[in-house]
Amino acid sequence: MNSIKEPLKLGGILGAIALVLAILLSYVNSITAEKIDAVNAQAVQDGLREVMPEAKQFVLMDGSVNDNSYGIEVSDVYIAMDNDEHVIGYCATALPNGYGGKVETIVGMNMDAVITGVKVTNNMSETPGLGAKATKKENYTYQFEGKTAPLAVKKDGGEIDAITSATITSRAVVSGVNAAVEVMKANNIFGSYIDSNEIIDGKYVMPAEKPEPEQPEEGEEATEAAENAETGEQTEEQTEVRENE
Repeated sequence: MNSIKEPLKLGGILGAIALVLAILLSYVNSITAEKIDAVNAQAVQDGLREVMPEAKQFVLMDGSVNDNSYGIEVSDVYIAMDNDEHVIGYCATALPNGYGGKVETIVGMNMDAVITGVKVTNNMSETPGLGAKATKKENYTYQFEGKTAPLAVKKDGGEIDAITSATITSRAVVSGVNAAVEVMKANNIFGSYIDSNEIIDGKYVMPAEKPEPEQPEEGEEATEAAENAETGEQTEEQTEVRENE
């Protein structure tokens, strides 16, 4: 009997140890995930401030239209506002394909569709010493400031100097900038002000499309003319005819 109970006892002990380890691992992962999310969120805010330094607040547009003619993924669109909640521009993150994979590119644009800044993040797999130079403003992205899209590298007839021996990465960034600007223009639905009451949990929910105004039925215009005749009023069409006479 002891020979049978020993393996069962050992199995129970190992099972209990595995359960405790699983609980501890889950707890550690939850703490780590929160820290990682916080670091990523801070990195996003830093990137937005770099491409739109005049903005004091960035609000994520929930339900933005991200389709573009370049077929490039544009993940997020932000509304950039000053301290008085005036809309001063937009920011967007594009993910064009470079030499080694996606090249995360953050783009800022003011209300006149002029590019205020471009930042290529370290979240990329381009060749160190070549394509990776795109992450440095002084090496590459400074060229975009003050320009309007669409843009192109000089090898393609544009005005952007490509990074030496990294034309693929350079073209990817330019395409990402063009796609981001196109998307931001499509989402430029505001005047110069946005009501803070429309911002919920740091997000602005895009409004549904407004229904088309109803057209009057055929009989309504005749009825209106008859009623005006009784009261001595004139319709716009009648007034126009009299003036022409």
